[in-house]
Amino acid sequence: SFNSSKFQSGKLQTGKLQTANRLATSFNNAAGDGKRLMTAVKAAGYSSNSRGGRSGFGDSFKDSGPAPPLENKPEDTPEDKIKLIEKKVNSLIDESCLAASKGNFSLALNKAEEAGKNERVLIRQRDQLGVADQMNLDLTYSVLFNLANQYAANKMYQEALHTYQTIVKNKMFTHAGRLKVNMGNIYFSLKNYSRAIKMYRMGLDQVPTTHKFMRIKIMQNIGLSFVKLGQYNDAIASFEHIMQEDPDPKTGLNLILCYYAKGDRVKMKSAFQKLLSADLKLDDEDRYLSHNDDKQYDLILEVIKNDDLKKVEQL
Repeated sequence: SFNSSKFQSGKLQTGKLQTANRLATSFNNAAGDGKRLMTAVKAAGYSSNSRGGRSGFGDSFKDSGPAPPLENKPEDTPEDKIKLIEKKVNSLIDESCLAASKGNFSLALNKAEEAGKNERVLIRQRDQLGVADQMNLDLTYSVLFNLANQYAANKMYQEALHTYQTIVKNKMFTHAGRLKVNMGNIYFSLKNYSRAIKMYRMGLDQVPTTHKFMRIKIMQNIGLSFVKLGQYNDAIASFEHIMQEDPDPKTGLNLILCYYAKGDRVKMKSAFQKLLSADLKLDDEDRYLSHNDDKQYDLILEVIKNDDLKKVEQL
């Protein structure tokens, strides 16, 4: 069998022999025999002394010559050029809207037309690359819509109508039919009230019933157009519908005037009662705010704040 104790004993003896040899070496060296049995190992790396004619680390680059010239930046790819044009078009639209907000409609129109020119260049670039199917519809819509608005602001109504029509006819622009309302506003400004009513009704058909506020605004425009035509019965129908859905003081007053034009006193009284029930959508504090530029108005406010009618209203 394997004798583990003998194996360990032999290992200890070998260790003692090695220790004795090391002591003997140390003793001989101390005796001064001049023999050095061990030498230090020099660390690897660079030496301060030159070898074979080589100098220090920094001198190794002296004969390497000048650095090669930098490579020229490659020209913009067609895709990069398209992105640059898109960025420019967006910037022009922003500048146009900013100018319009400041009342500088002439500058706004110039920027809008410049955006349109650059957008057409963008379309040609896409056609040349064979990527016309990657057309940015949102950008095209923004360009045309802003251009039409600026035409209308500058009273260039025919140009505005033509641009709106371009948008409406494009089937790729979803919900573009609502712009019929904008076209109706232009026809109203041109006093073409019959055409305005037609546009308003076409736009109304495109607005879902969930957009109640927008539908009521369009109905108000339809009613006013009928008033301009002297068709009071049709105007009354529009105003009555609004007073049933969401009564407001302006529509109520228009309804009273229509009944007055027809000479219907009974309906005038009924319309006046509806007018009184309309919510002004103002808090008392907002309703009685003073106007510093109108002293007479401020005096009236002081009187009616606590008059008998105000007390009845609070009941």
